[in-house]
Amino acid sequence: MAVSFGGKKIFNSMNQKNIFIVIFAILVIGIVGYFALVRNQTPAPQTQQTVFISQEECEQKTGKPCRFQMCDYVPSGKTFEEVCGKDFKKGWVPSISTTTNQKDPIGEPKPVSFEKVSLHSDWRLKSSFNYSTCKGIFRNENELKRVWGSMVNAYDELQAFWEKKHENQPIMPIIDFPKYSVVWYADRCSDASFTTMKEVLEFNDFIQAHLIPFYSDFGSSHLNLWTIPKTDKEVRFVETKEYEQRGP
Repeated sequence: MAVSFGGKKIFNSMNQKNIFIVIFAILVIGIVGYFALVRNQTPAPQTQQTVFISQEECEQKTGKPCRFQMCDYVPSGKTFEEVCGKDFKKGWVPSISTTTNQKDPIGEPKPVSFEKVSLHSDWRLKSSFNYSTCKGIFRNENELKRVWGSMVNAYDELQAFWEKKHENQPIMPIIDFPKYSVVWYADRCSDASFTTMKEVLEFNDFIQAHLIPFYSDFGSSHLNLWTIPKTDKEVRFVETKEYEQRGP
């Protein structure tokens, strides 16, 4: 009986030791994996952009149109470096243009007429709107309705459900879709204060919409709509960002 009991005790001791070794190995693997993941997610240092003291100097030395960059607004709970970037400097820099597709267009561009659809300034997209898709083209009323269903009067969104709603409710504009298509762009796509359309060009294979997102102290939730002649072509966007200029 003594030998049997002793063997059982030794066996249990060995099991506990093995369990401890397994737990320790899991902890080591987890710690190593965590630091490897953090290291891989650390962004590469960015090359500091040259900042010029005047628009003339910037355009002369870079050969590109220039804009004044600034970063005066830092939201509560954020640091200046988090919002503006390390070593940020005010000044003139080349304008930034981005396009959703780098494929070269086919054919010569032709100007396309466009007209802004007037919407009330109190109307905006709900805070719950899914911005994974925030720009494109509507070819029929149902496509417009799907996005318009997320429109709300800005003041109503701040009120309790039992309070009286404002009379100025978002009323969907009437579009003659057999005659027009509608290019749409939400300001929140680029966190702009507002967005204007500069020009629309038509190539053999797509429509190219040139937009100017403008930045000041806030980003809006407004929806922008422009009618263009009816088209079955896809729309691609080119954005040229502009920033509010302030004195020193």
